[in-house]
Amino acid sequence: MGWFMRMFARRKIYDDLSDEIEQHLIEKTDTLMAEGLSREEAERAARRGFGNVTRIKERSREPWRWVRAEVL
Repeated sequence: MGWFMRMFARRKIYDDLSDEIEQHLIEKTDTLMAEGLSREEAERAARRGFGNVTRIKERSREPWRWVRAEVL
């Protein structure tokens, strides 16, 4: 049962990470729009400045995967 609960805890951590990244992008977009960019330009600039979101998520998960491998 412990592995089952850890699986859901890990999912929550992943979801929290996704939410944090999305919030950061929204805040950066809003800042760029306040500086005069259109919404589309601001969203592109925010994503370009932040980097590859998928890769950042993968790299952020790597330490948790290593712990899982050690446990197994």
